[in-house]
Amino acid sequence: MRILLACLLKPEHCPRARRFADLLSGSHSVTLLSGGVYDSDSVKNLAISKWRTGPVEKLYAFVLLLTGSFERYLQRKNFCSSVADDYDLVFCHDALLLPDLIMRCSSARMILDAREYYPRQFENKIVWRLSFARLYHWIFANFLQKIHKGITVSAGVANLYEQQYKVRFDVVPGYPAFHDIHPTPVNRRGIRLVHHGVSNANRSLDVMIEAVQLLPQEYSLDMYLVPADQRSFEGLCRKAGRAQRVRILPPVAPDEIIPTLNSSDIGLFVSPPATVNLQNALPNKFFEFIQARLAVVVTPLKEVSERVLEYNVGVVTEDFSAEAIAAAIQAMDVAALTYYKQQSHAQARELSMLALRGKLEALVRDD
Repeated sequence: MRILLACLLKPEHCPRARRFADLLSGSHSVTLLSGGVYDSDSVKNLAISKWRTGPVEKLYAFVLLLTGSFERYLQRKNFCSSVADDYDLVFCHDALLLPDLIMRCSSARMILDAREYYPRQFENKIVWRLSFARLYHWIFANFLQKIHKGITVSAGVANLYEQQYKVRFDVVPGYPAFHDIHPTPVNRRGIRLVHHGVSNANRSLDVMIEAVQLLPQEYSLDMYLVPADQRSFEGLCRKAGRAQRVRILPPVAPDEIIPTLNSSDIGLFVSPPATVNLQNALPNKFFEFIQARLAVVVTPLKEVSERVLEYNVGVVTEDFSAEAIAAAIQAMDVAALTYYKQQSHAQARELSMLALRGKLEALVRDD
């Protein structure tokens, strides 16, 4: 079968598209449309059309969004001009591409991979609410009924789409590739905490720094961060610089995330319920912590806290405060940390892309 996977970003910044391509290319002809090049002998590459990014163009694009000229905005971007109607199946990994792909690939089945509830992705930013939030709503209101199937990462996000747009989404979690590794021993004199990801301000990453300052000297925290909001990132760096036992480190390559995390003991995902997407989050990093054979500490967000308890791989904090996070971490002694790391080891194969191969093939076959 001829399959197109489409995403706006470079392949290294869209792990879902990259992982789907790896799984499907063994038995299908797979092409990846993206903002970069995927170095793979078994996957063909197509480039997203480059759009103008000068100040005048940005202002004009913003005016188009403010005035509700959404069709004109997407026509001007012309993201998918390199795509022909040559495919049997298309996985659309970015909703902004959906209208163009539906038009250009009219004979293909279309699967939308909505990894977030996009109409409220950055709902804490007023400019975004006035522009892209309205664009996403227009896209979903006009094009969701034309897709063959929708998939997303959690039941909570699936429910949001079904409630608002009356389209059912299947859940395909963000499992990473399987790594044949083992948990590292816990050293009671040096317990290593770790977090990785994008440094969005609404994730309150500074609470982790505050929590470490409440812990004994044997605890330390490494944060591998991709700067997003530059102002909040610089503030975070200053706070870490004043703190003890906290390092902010450059992001590592996608294929190096799990080997890098493996040397730590506890993976932290301790976001507050600041947005509807965070409330329903089941992020890639949670499964990457498990794949790295770590104990996991999360705040009481519905989706991720349920999974921690279901898989028995760590603990859920009492609330979202630094004090509660520190208490949950310190409540785990060496024996408990060793146990939870072994539990992650036991779950690693079932919570990897190996377990999704059958589900992906069923999507391809339209079972």
